[in-house]
Amino acid sequence: MAVMALDIGTTHCKVAILNREGFLLGCHAEDTPTRRSRNADTYYDPAEVFQILLSLMRQACQEVQDDVDTLAIAGMAEAGLFVDMRSGLAATHIIPWFDMRTVDVFQEMRASTDDYARFTRTGLRNHFKYSVYKMQWLLRNSNLDHKDLIWLSVPDYIAYRLTGSYGTDYSLAARTYLFDIFEQHYVDEYLTQAGLRGINLPKPLPSGSSVGTINPVILLHEGLEPLSQDTKVAICGHDHLCAAVAAGATEPGIIYDSMGTSEVLLGTVQLESLGRPEYETGFLFGHHLIGEHFHWMGSTPASGDSVEWARRLVGSEADTYATLIALLERAEPGPTGILYLPYLNGSSAPLSDPEMTGAFLGLRKHHGKTDLLKAVLEGVSYDLEWIRQQAVTCFQTETDKILCVGGGTRNAHWMQIKADLTGCCIQSPHLREATLTGAAIIAAARCDDIHIPPDAGNSLDGAIVQSYHPDAARHAAYQRIFKTRYLPVQAPLRQIFGSGGVDHENPKD
Repeated sequence: MAVMALDIGTTHCKVAILNREGFLLGCHAEDTPTRRSRNADTYYDPAEVFQILLSLMRQACQEVQDDVDTLAIAGMAEAGLFVDMRSGLAATHIIPWFDMRTVDVFQEMRASTDDYARFTRTGLRNHFKYSVYKMQWLLRNSNLDHKDLIWLSVPDYIAYRLTGSYGTDYSLAARTYLFDIFEQHYVDEYLTQAGLRGINLPKPLPSGSSVGTINPVILLHEGLEPLSQDTKVAICGHDHLCAAVAAGATEPGIIYDSMGTSEVLLGTVQLESLGRPEYETGFLFGHHLIGEHFHWMGSTPASGDSVEWARRLVGSEADTYATLIALLERAEPGPTGILYLPYLNGSSAPLSDPEMTGAFLGLRKHHGKTDLLKAVLEGVSYDLEWIRQQAVTCFQTETDKILCVGGGTRNAHWMQIKADLTGCCIQSPHLREATLTGAAIIAAARCDDIHIPPDAGNSLDGAIVQSYHPDAARHAAYQRIFKTRYLPVQAPLRQIFGSGGVDHENPKD
């Protein structure tokens, strides 16, 4: 028996086959096609995304001999669309999580929202990226009838197309900003406040639960053997959280760094409720996908996105990832002295401000493309260090090492900067596709009652294959810049380029 896993990410769609021990047998990927409207809004075409996944599934099926009895789906959170329940067709395009068309709706609703009270139930900091604002924007800009619509996240939509059934998991439901993470249900009061009473929402289930089996029509027309009518389709949840499961980061004491378009620093914590101390950390909180613990999460929304932006900025000399690495080879060791603030999509923890913008500071005539590229890597690493230090203070978490997974781990220069700046050993486990592996582990445990230990990723395919150790002199230099420049510039720049003030979540509080 085998598991097929799907990951619908911001930049790539991926499909993999894994055996019951969690080892990756094959993986296929294609770019997630991002489109732009006449108004320059970004969107995904749901039919196009589904067809890409079907093509990748066909390729994966050609490489597996065992029956596939479970199909596990993970993907980006917040992004979603409306489906017409009468016709079963997509009623709108998919709004990506990072698309900023919803900022005006967010600002309007924020004026009447008690951010702290909402945090104690949702675990989230108010932000334009959450699904509630995408729902409102779509309804305001269309003639859709509430009662015939259901909101689906991207993984929910793919599961629906494969099974004909509606469902979601707790981690994706939580990212609507309408979900109580303790009671595990949508809050009627929040729906009413947002003008969404009458909108249908998929039933939330524990991560990895089956929402149905593969539609026979799909099997007949798409050539997906060895899938069958008995293949269970499971929604496994938020991509970063699935990756944490694969890495074994599900117990207190482990700090996990998930590197993608956004970068997430994540740890595990025991909670019975959320209050003022948790709110003041700037972190997000939610249930982990397996076990009984909660997670805390701090993110740099435009981490990998900043690197891609910088690569395009410098032009032909870094037109591929290999040439970018070659440029970085020319860099002098130690800090560039340039400060890059990586807030292309606003800032998150420890100071959340969706309106904050990015910046370069400290430029001189002698700085060139290599310096700018390295400064971007330093800037996202300074932001990571800010989050790490906040976690150490708030949760008394010892962090002499950080477990790091994601595409960015292939950049040794970036990894060494992280080690030098944080003073931690940066360890990269042998996980080619952490999100896919985590989704397979979760689905196998939930759908087929196969016992997977909390450190599943490490026991299966998580041997450490690369470690980066800090250089003492460079660490001291980076920390000096972090304490005397990076942190001190935050408040004045946020007054000018952000929402203004220090308490960005609830200035009236």
